Amino acid sequence: MNSPRSITWAILGLGVAAVFLAMTAKDVLPPEPVEQELIRLAELALQPEAKFQETRDSDSSAGSRPVWRQLFPRALNDWTLLPDRNAGAAQMRRLEDLNQKPDARFARLDGETRVLVTLIPAQPQQMLELRYRARVTDSSPSEHAGSHLVVVPLKRSFSLPEFLQTKTLADLENDPKKELLCYGKEVPFFSTALEPSEDFVQGALDFRVPLDANALLIEVSCGAAGLGSHVDVAEMSLFPRPLRQRLEQQETVPELTLLAPESFSLRRIDCLSERRDGFLLAPPSRVSLECRLPQGPVVLEFGRARIHERRPDWREQPQTLSVSVENLDDPGGGPSVVHEEELNDQLPTGWIDRQVDLSFWAGKRVRLSFEGDAKRGSDLLAVGAPLIRRRTSTDPGWNVVLVSLDTVRLDHLSHEGYSRPTTPFLAELAQQGLWFRHAVSTSSYTLPSHASLFTGQLPSHHGAINQRAGHNRISTTRSDPLGRRLADAGYLTAGFTGGAYLGPGFGFADGFDRYSTMDPLLPDHAPSFERQPLARQREFNVAHRATRRWEGVLDWLRHHQDSRFFLFVHTYHVHEFLPTAENSERFHRSNSGSTEQYLRWLRDKRKDATQIAPADLQAGIDAYDATLRDADEAVRQLVDCLKDLGLWNRTVLVLTSDHGEEFLDHGRLGHGRTLYEEMLRVPMIWHVPGIPAQEFPSLVSLVDVTPSLEEMLGLAPRVPRDGESLWQQLNGAAWEPTLAFSELELDPRNQWRAASSGDYKLVEFHDQEASPAPELSLFQVRNDPQERENLADREAERTIGMRREMTQRLEDAKVQRQRVQDAQQEVSEEDLQKLEALGYMGDE
Repeated sequence: MNSPRSITWAILGLGVAAVFLAMTAKDVLPPEPVEQELIRLAELALQPEAKFQETRDSDSSAGSRPVWRQLFPRALNDWTLLPDRNAGAAQMRRLEDLNQKPDARFARLDGETRVLVTLIPAQPQQMLELRYRARVTDSSPSEHAGSHLVVVPLKRSFSLPEFLQTKTLADLENDPKKELLCYGKEVPFFSTALEPSEDFVQGALDFRVPLDANALLIEVSCGAAGLGSHVDVAEMSLFPRPLRQRLEQQETVPELTLLAPESFSLRRIDCLSERRDGFLLAPPSRVSLECRLPQGPVVLEFGRARIHERRPDWREQPQTLSVSVENLDDPGGGPSVVHEEELNDQLPTGWIDRQVDLSFWAGKRVRLSFEGDAKRGSDLLAVGAPLIRRRTSTDPGWNVVLVSLDTVRLDHLSHEGYSRPTTPFLAELAQQGLWFRHAVSTSSYTLPSHASLFTGQLPSHHGAINQRAGHNRISTTRSDPLGRRLADAGYLTAGFTGGAYLGPGFGFADGFDRYSTMDPLLPDHAPSFERQPLARQREFNVAHRATRRWEGVLDWLRHHQDSRFFLFVHTYHVHEFLPTAENSERFHRSNSGSTEQYLRWLRDKRKDATQIAPADLQAGIDAYDATLRDADEAVRQLVDCLKDLGLWNRTVLVLTSDHGEEFLDHGRLGHGRTLYEEMLRVPMIWHVPGIPAQEFPSLVSLVDVTPSLEEMLGLAPRVPRDGESLWQQLNGAAWEPTLAFSELELDPRNQWRAASSGDYKLVEFHDQEASPAPELSLFQVRNDPQERENLADREAERTIGMRREMTQRLEDAKVQRQRVQDAQQEVSEEDLQKLEALGYMGDE
C-alpha cells in the first residue's frame, strides 16, 4: 500500500477503535467537532492533496464530457468586464473591446480591465470541477493584489446583462437582503489563486453547488486596479465530478488493522436527515480491529447506510456488507462471518440498525472486520454508532424518555379544563403521575426554549437566543447539554426530532449515538415531504419515510430494552396544523371556515391578523385541537410500548412543550413574537418510578428539567445551571417561592423579558428604535390570566422589585456565558430553508 493510500484509509478507519473499547454497557469517546457534510467529508478522506494532481492529468484525457466550456475569444458576449469592481457608478463595457486583434486566442486582463465575469446555470448539490487554462505574466507587487478565480453560487438564475444595466457586481455581493447570493460575504466562496507562469497552466477548482443554488457566477480577477498582474485566460470548462468516479480510481482493496489504540474518535456522518458517529467504508475495502470481548452475553450493535449522491435516479446497484470475527486466542480457527447482507434498491434507505450476538467469543481476544464488496465506483458505505455492549436485564439504573410536543398551549389540554377532548391520555398520565400545573417556558419559540430544556440554563446563559452567528447554538463546553451528559455517563442515546431549530447545526445532536431530524409524526400530506430529505424527490422521500414514522421510535425501544438509554422524541405535528383525517373530521365537523385560509394569515406576518374571518380563525383552532388529539394518541402508544416491554417501572418519563400558540389573544396569530401567558404556559408531566401521583401548583420552569434529572440519576453537574432540581420537592421537601424568567430577542434592538412569581407576572418590552425606555406591564395572572389589566403604575414598588431581580438574574447569566467564548457558526442554507417552511423566517 503506497503512502497516500495509507493516509487515506488511516483517516477512514481511525475512528472505529474508540467504540470497541466500550467493554461494558457503553463507553464511547466524544466525537471531534467535524462539521463538514458527508460528501465533503468523503472528498477529503478519499482525496488527500497528494492525489489531486495525479488524478486530474488522467481525467483530462479520459474523454469525460463537460457540462459547460468556454474557448476564448469565442462567444465573448456571454461575459462582462468590470473596470473597477469597487466603483459602484462605473460603466460596464462588453468584451468586444477586450482584444482588438482578430487572431487573438485568449482574453487578457490588466489594471484597467481587471474583473471578468459570467453566469451559468447549475444543479443543486452537484459536485463539479472547474478546469481552466491561464497564465499570469508578471508577479503581483502586493500580496493583497493577487489574481484569483472565484465561483459565487446564486440563489436563483437571472439575466446578468439586465442586472448590470442598473447595478454593479458590488451591489450584488453586498445585497443586504441576500436575495441572490447563497452566502454572505463573511463566508468564503469557492476560489483559487492564479500563480505566475510563462506558459499557460491547466488548473482546477473542485466544489459542490449549495442546496439552494441554481446558478454560478464565475469571476476571474487580475488583482487590485493598477496593481494587479496581467492575466491571460485561454479556456474554461466545467466538468461533473461524481464521487463514484473518485472511488473508481482506487487500484487495490485497502485494509487497515487497528491494534487497540487508546483514544480515537468517530466522525460525524449525516445521511438522509440523520446524524451518527461512525466511519466510512469505500468498497471494496476492509476495516479491522483487534480487541478483547467482555464476559457474559455480548452484542455488537451498529447502523449501516449507503451514502449515494443526490441524483434523479436514486436506484443503486447491489452491494454486500459483511462482518466477520476471528478468534486470535485460537489462530487455527480462521474468521467466521457473523453478519452478511446485500444492500439493494428494494431495501429501506438511510440508516438501518443491526445487532450481532458475539456471546460465543465472550472473553476472547478477537479481530472484528467490516468489509464492503462491490464493483468499483459503487456508493460509499457508512457504519454508524458501532459499539460492543454486555446485555443485561438487571441494570439498576433508570432509563430516561424526554418527549417534547412542539407548540402546545396549556389551556387547550383536557386535564386543564378545556371543553374539547383534545388530550384524554395526557389527562390520565397527569392524574397517575406528577403534574406540574404552573410550568413556564424560557422563551416563545423553539430554539431558545429547547436549549434551556437541554442545558438547565436561561437563554442569556446558554446563548442560543437567535439565528445570528455566535448566538444560535448550544455550546458543549459552556452548557454541557443533556445528551452529552448522559452519553458520558454510559447511556445509549437516540433522538427522533423534527429538525429545523432542533437540527445538528444548533448543537442539539451532541452526545447522541443517533440523531434523526425527520419528524416521526407528520402525515404524508405534509409539505416537508417535498423538501426532506431530498429536495423535489417526493417519491424517494415517501419511500424513505415509510420506515421512519412513530413506529420506528417504538422499534428503537424494542431493540434496546436490555440496556440503559436516553430517548428524546420531538415532533412539529401540532405546529404544522396537519391533523389526520379522522381527527380533522372530529373537530372540524360543523365549521364552514378554511384551514388553508387560516394558514395564509398565519404565515404572512405583514397582514393585520385581526382582520381574519371568524370562521377561518375557528378553522385554525379546529386543526390545532385535532393535531393535539393526534399527538395524544402517539404518546399513548409510546407509554403502552414501555409497559409492554417491562420498562415502565424503571423509566423516568418527562413530557413537556417549548411554547404555546396565540389565537388573537393579544392581536396576533402564531408564536415567537411576545411573552404573554398563551406563549409561556406549557404542560409538564413526569412519571418517576416509586414516586406516588401528585399535583404540584408551585411555579416550575423548563430550566429545572436537566438539573432534576442529574440529581435523580446521581450525576454531578459539570457546568453551572440556572434551574433548580425538583428531586427534593418530589420527595416531600418544602417548596421555596422563586421567580421564573423568560426571554425573547427578535433582534438586538427588539427584546422581551418576563418574570413570573405564579401570582404576578412582569413583562418588559423594549424597541430601542422606537423608544429609549422599555414598556413595563405587571399582571396579576392568577386573577387575570388573559393579562388585560396593567398594574405597573398602581403597584410600582412590586414592579420595581421584580424588574430589579429579573435584570440582575439575566445579567448574571450573561456573565456566565461570557466566561467561555465559543467559535461562531453560521446557520446552514438547508436549515434556513426548513425554518422558512415552518414559518419562522417571515418579516414582521
